[in-house]
Amino acid sequence: MEFYGPGKMPHWKEVVEIDRRMRIITFYPNRNHDGLIKRIEKIGEKTTEYYENKDDKVVSRTVTFVKDKAESVNTAKNYFYDDNHIGKVKILKMSQQWERNKLLPAKEQIAKMSIDFEKEKVSVFYHMDEGEI
Repeated sequence: MEFYGPGKMPHWKEVVEIDRRMRIITFYPNRNHDGLIKRIEKIGEKTTEYYENKDDKVVSRTVTFVKDKAESVNTAKNYFYDDNHIGKVKILKMSQQWERNKLLPAKEQIAKMSIDFEKEKVSVFYHMDEGEI
């Protein structure tokens, strides 16, 4: 566990690393205007970022991936990027969540969108009004 003082680059507040399998980075909320407050990296599996007070109401973003064992060619069905920890990885799924804007109708606002590249499926879930199931 490492602690950082405010105002120091790269504006980390705390970094926790667990057996080179997981890393949790907590940011000072005033570091930038992007609202990023926490990043959780499950090395070789998933990265999730959490946000606060964003204008676009984004709460979190997640990408799930696996290490690319074969030299694959980028196609419309395969998406790759270079991970800082394990090298080239294949993206399996991405998702993003939004908080509800109380000034707008709930049923018109997306709560979560998920893109599953393995199943070739996009799922969109909308917010609901209070008391609705």
